[in-house]
Amino acid sequence: MAMAAAGTQPPPRQPPPVATATTPGDKTTTEKEKVTYKITAKDLNELEDKTTEKATRPLKKHWANMTFYVMASLSIILPLLFLILGLFIILMKGKSVTSHWGSLQDIIKVAISAWPIVFAAVVAQVFKAWATYKVERGIKLMELEQLVGSNSFGSAIKQPFLLRRLDLLTLLLLVVWCLSPLGSQALQRTYTIGPAIVNTTMPVLYLDMTVSNRFFSEANMGMLVHEQTFNDVMQKMSNFYMSAFLPPGAYEYDLEDSYNHPKPIWLDSDKAINASATTSHYGVPLILTKSIFSIGEAPTSAPGDGDVKYERVTFQMTSSYFDFQCGDWSVVSGAYFNDTTNLPDGASWSASLSETARYAFYTDDLSSGQMNRMRFGSLIRNGSTAVVGGDAQQTSGNESLHSLIDCGFTQKFVDFPVDCYQDINSLTGVPDCTYDTGTDEHGGWAVHETPPGNLKNTSGANLIPGTGQTFAQNTAPFLAQSDPVTTPNEIYLGLYSNEKEFNKFSFNLSSLSTPQEFSRRMSYLFNTWMDLGNSVDYMTYTKETDIQPGQETEFIKVEATHVYTDGRVYFISIGWVIGYFLCAGMLLVAGTASVIVESMTVAPDILGYVSTVARNSKYLQLPKTNSAMNGGERARVLGGTKVMMQDVKAKADVGRIALGLKHENAQPLRPGRLYR
Repeated sequence: MAMAAAGTQPPPRQPPPVATATTPGDKTTTEKEKVTYKITAKDLNELEDKTTEKATRPLKKHWANMTFYVMASLSIILPLLFLILGLFIILMKGKSVTSHWGSLQDIIKVAISAWPIVFAAVVAQVFKAWATYKVERGIKLMELEQLVGSNSFGSAIKQPFLLRRLDLLTLLLLVVWCLSPLGSQALQRTYTIGPAIVNTTMPVLYLDMTVSNRFFSEANMGMLVHEQTFNDVMQKMSNFYMSAFLPPGAYEYDLEDSYNHPKPIWLDSDKAINASATTSHYGVPLILTKSIFSIGEAPTSAPGDGDVKYERVTFQMTSSYFDFQCGDWSVVSGAYFNDTTNLPDGASWSASLSETARYAFYTDDLSSGQMNRMRFGSLIRNGSTAVVGGDAQQTSGNESLHSLIDCGFTQKFVDFPVDCYQDINSLTGVPDCTYDTGTDEHGGWAVHETPPGNLKNTSGANLIPGTGQTFAQNTAPFLAQSDPVTTPNEIYLGLYSNEKEFNKFSFNLSSLSTPQEFSRRMSYLFNTWMDLGNSVDYMTYTKETDIQPGQETEFIKVEATHVYTDGRVYFISIGWVIGYFLCAGMLLVAGTASVIVESMTVAPDILGYVSTVARNSKYLQLPKTNSAMNGGERARVLGGTKVMMQDVKAKADVGRIALGLKHENAQPLRPGRLYR
């Protein structure tokens, strides 16, 4: 020991005795093992010369070794980098994907791949540091085997089967390794990419539908006659009106017209025949003044793209409609229409060109003079002789039969929410505008029997007697032939969407439509005709430049809520970010704990090294190394030595397996041979 302490070299090692042949009488020799190899002194001296480590050295704590600082830094720095990455992920919220923040996606992809590697390195180091710490103070050999052997998920899975042991420590080790994927799974879900949502306001212009009717008021109709454009406008309105019958069942329940204009709906339950229905075939023309889209803008997003560029505009609109309330049906002869006493003073019948339908608009309020009633007749059966005029048809003869109904109507004013939406894939380039279905039932709606204070002169107060004549002939040119021609108005009023059941020889409107149904359908047709009188010249307006000089006052301007997308940005999933920080934080705590525990140990780090196992093997004559060496140091010193798992009693009946030096006489293991 004095020599060792002085650092002197030990004397040269003597080679083991050379195996010699035995004789039957040599009992001592037969009891010895038959060694099949020979290590000479020269071989040992060559190995001894490669040993640069002194035979003895003082034992120090691990923190005195530079390798400790390198490994400790990695155990702390790598988890810390994951935490820093999490902070950058939080900061990327709301940033554009086209900005320099887009490069962070590549870093995240690398981090996702690196996470399981770093996790395995840190956890394995924790187990090893804890095993070294415990082995200095005493630990069961089974627990030491479990800690050292569970250096990966695969080895942890094998432990219960190899050791035939399933205890709390085994389960704990399995749970720890099962946590490995959580960090990478949380990391790749911490952010998503979506459209940037911008909330602002926008002025919206919509046509005022509560003014004195632009066609049917006395002043406006007189102006059209004076300008000799009355017939042109009338024909244009008739063309638009005819589309109301193609097909009525579909368009009546659409929430927008073919120009994407919003249509008010009936709020009275008795008007909505088993469903919410619109008051007119046409809606209210409007213009979005600051749309992010240009009319006819070509789509730029691929089909199925979840980040489609879009905008949504919501606002309150005020409009009006006429509500008909009709009494019971009656059947009259043609003579009824020739007796002028059947109508109030000043009222007269207006007939369709086929003379199958007759309308009389009049008032029962002499103080205001506002038309508020309508009487309607529809031919059931043709008569044999004419009564009125020499060329009159038999439809007015005394023998003809007609369905007759009398209705009152009032103008109502409605406030309703409008929702306009369009995206880059819109085919028309015009936003789809309907009443806002996102509100509660009838939410945001208000119906007024009298016009609100902010409205101008109302349509109902300005209807002139000529209104009935235009409505009676709005489906021209349906002229009478030898047989009566039922007008589209009558077919719609009676058969609604079942036109295929029409039979001109047995058309009885009083038996086809109840007063309630007739009231609803007449309201729809009359409102369509009145709305066209207001909006036919503005139907195709889509942008502010379409408004002609002098037309600016025809529109109402409101401030609308404008929500639109402006490029693609990053969104943060708070739950996954928290989960990721928990995983990275625990990994940092584990790495820090392993450093602290290892700094408290002085025992050499020999656990898990093959050189440690081979050090004291009697079948390996290796150069001396001091016991203070850790496994890594010993592996570097002895790393050049070639070893081989061999049969060290190859000539005996029963062999012995051992790890020995590889040389020319080393015998490999043989399948089927007996070993002990």
